[in-house]
Amino acid sequence: MQSPLRNSLLKFLICVELLTVHAAAAQAQQRQGRNATSQQTGRRAQQSTARSAMVTSHRTISRAPLQTDLAEFPLPGVVSRVCVGAGGRLILLLIPDLKKLAVFDVEKAKITQYLSVAEEDVHIAAGMDKLFIASENLGTLERYDLATLKKQVTAKLPLEGRIGALFMGSASNGPLFLCGTEGLLALNTTALTEYPFKWLQNNGEASDRSPFSFKNDVPQLLISANGRVIVNCSSGSLSIFRRQGEHSFVGVHATTQNGRMQNGLPSADGRVIYGDGNVFNVTGVPTGRRSEDTTGSWLVPAVENAFYVSLKQTGNRNTTLEFAMAIGIQGTDRPVVSITETNGLDGLVSYPSGQSARLDQHLFFVPDAGLLAVLPMSKDRLFLHRIDIEQQLKDAGIDYMIVVSQPPGEFIPGQDFQYQIEARAKQGQITYQLESAPDGMTLSADGLVNWAVPADLEDTEVNVIITLRDTTGQQIFHNLKLENCASSGE
Repeated sequence: MQSPLRNSLLKFLICVELLTVHAAAAQAQQRQGRNATSQQTGRRAQQSTARSAMVTSHRTISRAPLQTDLAEFPLPGVVSRVCVGAGGRLILLLIPDLKKLAVFDVEKAKITQYLSVAEEDVHIAAGMDKLFIASENLGTLERYDLATLKKQVTAKLPLEGRIGALFMGSASNGPLFLCGTEGLLALNTTALTEYPFKWLQNNGEASDRSPFSFKNDVPQLLISANGRVIVNCSSGSLSIFRRQGEHSFVGVHATTQNGRMQNGLPSADGRVIYGDGNVFNVTGVPTGRRSEDTTGSWLVPAVENAFYVSLKQTGNRNTTLEFAMAIGIQGTDRPVVSITETNGLDGLVSYPSGQSARLDQHLFFVPDAGLLAVLPMSKDRLFLHRIDIEQQLKDAGIDYMIVVSQPPGEFIPGQDFQYQIEARAKQGQITYQLESAPDGMTLSADGLVNWAVPADLEDTEVNVIITLRDTTGQQIFHNLKLENCASSGE
């Protein structure tokens, strides 16, 4: 017989073993739970990364500290390429002789840093938060953080051969577009891997291959600041491709009386296209809103906000065209504010052919900063014009009421939607009224739109009508056309 002490010891050891087994099982269950949570988090992160390419953000830019109406800012060399980033706050200027990229900050009205580049002929593009530098010869693609201007990663260029264009929306989080001889690649800005798109024509035909490529001619591809509209005017005609859902672009051709277009510049919000004095909507149809005479007239959208710059030929001097320069408001028929003191415009349009340079590479109007920067044809300096839109509208005696903010173009089911309307009126306070909207959308007294988007919402598009009124009863409409980012192309 076993002693009572031995029996107690055996019972104790059995209890310890059982506790150990239960503890191990609990730990295993916790690990499985953590793994499942990690996998879910990973999937959510992947979905978030994919969808972040759809979402744009707006950040207010501070007013530039200009002391005079016109200032000349010399550059240390001749510029070969230009792009805009940080939603319009940064103008990035490539100076090939020095192998430097100058970072001009409009909030400070000066160059704040120089970045070294590996070779003279690199391609540059920037979004809201990131800068990208692509080198053909080295076969590399670099990503920089725009907040710190520090390099984050160097990756292999995902195509071989020549680069025709590198671009992305300056107020977007992506994707980054890279055009080569075989077509256009869309890249996820985080992983730098290909982001799939369907390219749809009006006849309903779809293709995995983009309609943009180049063999001998460099394509003239431009993108709206929000990244939702791509314009191609490489062949003398204007093609417009607009984002539809998460994975699709739909293309149309714009038509004019003579059938040819030299320029097609999308507005920052992608709602209209400015081309040779004409204004088109994204379906390629002229809106009827254009300069009073399209002959000798060129329109350039602001890099942020709802304005444009108008150049109007007034004569010629020694085979050089002379221009009047003015500022217009998107949606109005003609410019509202004239700029009396101009400089840097000589040679931007050739005499007598009337063919213009890439005006988006020479005129950079940043309304929030109150600054218009002009890069002349010599490309060795910037002319900085101080533009105070509201004060000039008041001085001109114009009874204005305008919306200057850029509305989002998309929503995501299950995520909160928010948009702050920014409007200005000469006659005092503005009131806002929601005329037509989806269930659950609200509008505050100061113009803040809120909408808890239902997770099961299947509508591919939502249209919202908002009325703004000033104290005199003058009213304007502000319409939102919102596309479901998860509704097509999955």
